[in-house]
Amino acid sequence: MSLAGEIGRKLIHLCSLAIPIGYLFLPRDFVLQVIILVAAGSLTLDLARLRNRPLGKTFLKVSKPLLKKDERARLTGSTYLLLASVVCVFFFDRSIAIAALLFLSLGDPMASFVGRRAGRTHIGKKTLEGSLACLGTCLTVGVIISILPVLLPNLSNFHLKVETIFIGALTATVVELLPLPLDDNALIPMLSGLAMQIVVLM
Repeated sequence: MSLAGEIGRKLIHLCSLAIPIGYLFLPRDFVLQVIILVAAGSLTLDLARLRNRPLGKTFLKVSKPLLKKDERARLTGSTYLLLASVVCVFFFDRSIAIAALLFLSLGDPMASFVGRRAGRTHIGKKTLEGSLACLGTCLTVGVIISILPVLLPNLSNFHLKVETIFIGALTATVVELLPLPLDDNALIPMLSGLAMQIVVLM
């Protein structure tokens, strides 16, 4: 993928911040309805262009610089991200869903950025330096979320403790590092959110 394409993908990741940030201030049902509609539209477009060759060719002409090679014949990372957002908002506590989605929006791009530019110790296709950057970013995100109730009274029901943050951040980092079969845009928020939810319920 070209540098411009890589930058474009990271900008899309940053645009996905709108979901967890919006969930901070907007009602759950409204957020859920919006992302379900957007996810349904994205999924419909993906399925249509995969089944319709002319539409697929047009889609590739427009978006090819932003796609990984394997995304040309499967769902895009954006669709996986949107579907995972629906799962997180629907099933997880508000603070956990927001943290898990931020782990993806910030931790994953940071891992790629640091890994490509400062990575020296390779672990498969990834690097130790990129993974440490991901972990550090996720931990920072978790700490910020944990102190938000002090700044925003409407978030008084947030309950992320240190151990919950650490487990979630570590899970997100491991998922980002491992060569798992499903797109990490889906796995990072869903698995880190699940890990945090289990810790909270224990």
